[in-house]
Amino acid sequence: MRKTLAIAFVCALIAPAQAQQITAEDVTSFTAALVGYSVKCGRLGPNATGTMNLLAESLDKTQAAVAAINMNAHIQQFGVTRWCAGMKDVVDMLERGGQ
Repeated sequence: MRKTLAIAFVCALIAPAQAQQITAEDVTSFTAALVGYSVKCGRLGPNATGTMNLLAESLDKTQAAVAAINMNAHIQQFGVTRWCAGMKDVVDMLERGGQ
């Protein structure tokens, strides 16, 4: 039930029109991106941190570890500075409650 709520929450924030197309892997990747942002780019605000914690609680730990490793490789490949700049809008949107 908690995982379903977390997925629904993310869908409502990110892509309400495509909510039925978002998978558990998408949620895992998004959570890994938030963790990556907090580690590589700086501290998340309270709303984004709350979202990250809610989502992290719902994840399978093995899948979360794999997603974290993949996200770290992706960040390194893209470049930390460029990746952080690209994620800033997403993090800001979370802070504003999806608006």
